[in-house]
Amino acid sequence: MPVMTMMIMMIVMMMMTMMMLLLMMMMVVMIVMMVMMMMIMMLILVVLMMASADNDDDDDDDDDDDDDDHDDDDHDDDDDDDVRNPLQC
Repeated sequence: MPVMTMMIMMIVMMMMTMMMLLLMMMMVVMIVMMVMMMMIMMLILVVLMMASADNDDDDDDDDDDDDDDHDDDDHDDDDDDDVRNPLQC
């Protein structure tokens, strides 16, 4: 009979230790998940900040493109002059 009680006590202790280990693992996993979520949020914020900065740069590029368009218009005027010269001759 004492042997049976010892076996039961061993089984109960093993179950308790396993449950404690599982709880500890769950706590570790939860902490890791929280850290990952914080990192992902920080990355998203950084990407949004970079995207807003890139948009500002794009606006500047668009202004440069407008200037290029004006230059193209000037070149077109020169082409028109070239076309008129043979007609005048």
